[in-house]
Amino acid sequence: STITGIKFSENLLNMGYEAFAGVYELKEVCLPESLEYMGGSIFYGSTYLEKVVCLASILSIGSGCFWNCKNLKSVTLPQNLSVIGDNMFKGCYELKEIIIPNTVVEIGESAFYECSSLEMPLLPDSLETIGKNAFWDCDSIDEVIIPESVIKIEGNAFGDSGSLYKCVMPETIQTLMPNIFWGSDFVTLYVEPYSMAEWYAIEYGIPYTYN
Repeated sequence: STITGIKFSENLLNMGYEAFAGVYELKEVCLPESLEYMGGSIFYGSTYLEKVVCLASILSIGSGCFWNCKNLKSVTLPQNLSVIGDNMFKGCYELKEIIIPNTVVEIGESAFYECSSLEMPLLPDSLETIGKNAFWDCDSIDEVIIPESVIKIEGNAFGDSGSLYKCVMPETIQTLMPNIFWGSDFVTLYVEPYSMAEWYAIEYGIPYTYN
């Protein structure tokens, strides 16, 4: 393919599954304000895609939408988004910064898997669940602050992150699955006394200190 840019209809409401998957030379996308729903894997493997701007009031984005967009550097997410789906930015090695809207309640499984350039985004106070492998192998992340709204963190969520040295855990967390920090050998948990996070640190032999 030799498509490097796309102009969308101002009346576009839906974008289907794998609509532009494998359009390798696509470099920049500006989504229209009318867009409400995006299917899965729409830009899968668009390896030259660098920038995506969401002007839209998008309510739902399917899983793997930007999977393996290896040169994606900048994304503006829609302000009405509630879920960052499974595999959404998996393998986006050049993605460095992303702003997560205050409407997001869930970060899905492997959402930022192997985003090795990603600096830890500010997690919003709306967030409740961080999925399995969500930030696996994100080697540029050195510090994580979990907001008090989070009640569940799945296994390997922050695994294999060699630069991670600090994770602040609120006492409000109810469920912490095994191996959240597997392979992140230098992390220290900052916890509240007698909290679930303190129990977790003791149970899994993770260094900890009090907030």
